[in-house]
Amino acid sequence: MLKAGQQVAESCKGLPLVIVLTAGIIAEKRQASLWLEVANDLSSHVLEEQSTKIIESSYDHLEDHLKACLLYMGLFPEDYKIPVCDLLKLWIAENFVQNMDTDNLEEASKICLNGLVTRSLVVVTKRRSNGEIKYCTVHDLVREFCLRKLTKEKFMQLIVPYNRYQTLGAKEPRLCMYVHDDLVRELVQYEYSLDKIPMMAGLKEGESFAQCHDRSLEFIAHPKFYAWDHISLFPLLDNFRLIRVLHLWDIYLQNSWATAMQAVTHLRYLAIFTQKFDFQWISHLLDLQNLRVAWKDSTALDPTMRLKTSPAIWKMQKLRHVDINKFSFAWKDNDRAIFEESPKPVLPNLKTFGKCWIYLADMTPEFWWRFPNIEQLKLHFVEPEDETVTKYYEVPTPEVDMPNLEKLPLQSLEVSFSHTKSTYSTMMGQLCCLPFKSKTFVH
Repeated sequence: MLKAGQQVAESCKGLPLVIVLTAGIIAEKRQASLWLEVANDLSSHVLEEQSTKIIESSYDHLEDHLKACLLYMGLFPEDYKIPVCDLLKLWIAENFVQNMDTDNLEEASKICLNGLVTRSLVVVTKRRSNGEIKYCTVHDLVREFCLRKLTKEKFMQLIVPYNRYQTLGAKEPRLCMYVHDDLVRELVQYEYSLDKIPMMAGLKEGESFAQCHDRSLEFIAHPKFYAWDHISLFPLLDNFRLIRVLHLWDIYLQNSWATAMQAVTHLRYLAIFTQKFDFQWISHLLDLQNLRVAWKDSTALDPTMRLKTSPAIWKMQKLRHVDINKFSFAWKDNDRAIFEESPKPVLPNLKTFGKCWIYLADMTPEFWWRFPNIEQLKLHFVEPEDETVTKYYEVPTPEVDMPNLEKLPLQSLEVSFSHTKSTYSTMMGQLCCLPFKSKTFVH
């Protein structure tokens, strides 16, 4: 009976509503063979129909912002373990967590996720050592419900999986496109003209793709499922000028991406995997909240070469998270003058920043003034080759108050130094004082 019960439990896949329904079926049956029969029949149409009704009821009782968050999770592939750090940032980029009781959008997004988990609509697949959710997923039945709801409410149009006979209705206000080989081949065949490819056949005569989808566009690639990096994709961006999310984290991009990026100005989330990067290439993205850049070979980045940041980057007031494998920060020749003259030479919303290589000569009060609300920081201090080892630890003392760095609970603080065989880092749950003082470092 124990093994049979375990099989029944596994067949329920952790979905409470299925467990309740199944318990009602086997309560009066005390034979292992009957329990195994029930386990094999759990995918029956009747049970699925009953489960769908319960999911519908749970959805109807959600607050509006939680409904949007749940439906959004239906965009991910089946059985996909969704990285929570990405999911929460995408929710924020889509304005799903606005108008909450807290001004902290990151905290608000966590509240939304926990609300869906509490209602058993989202399943936790892995937690961090501090108890926070690292990966999550949705049950197959919940995902299927979300996909049906998305189509019914015209929340967004899906092009996944690819269907050459699928038509695109003209009334859907938003588009989410999963990129894959078949779609890209057709784009190449029709010279990247969306209005010509067969899947756009549903558009009325004389209407253009841009005219029908002028509110919000989302462009997500999942290369683990579709391999297409042998074909250039960026000509497509000319048709997606209102795109808000561009997630190409696992696909290697050639240098041409910088030119293509000039066509989009409404991006809030950008994740790319490339060989070269310069802040100047994206400084026109004034709505950008999240920037993630991965290098094809991070060891190839010469730490002695300073990445010249564009003064325009300080106009990107909405930046909240900057996550780059390795990059060097340095003042441009006229940057100090711009700092003194500009009334807003800071990034007030920046929460996380790293991993940044900084020359000690540039560690001035002006540097710290630029990030008054930073919460997570990754720094690597660089010294000239001819300096002594002890000099590495002589970090200049900032002369400005950094209340959030002194008292906020940092999830991660990493500090390392050049020209040493080892690096010093610490993972902290609570930091009362950040000792950026002469001859003092965190380790």
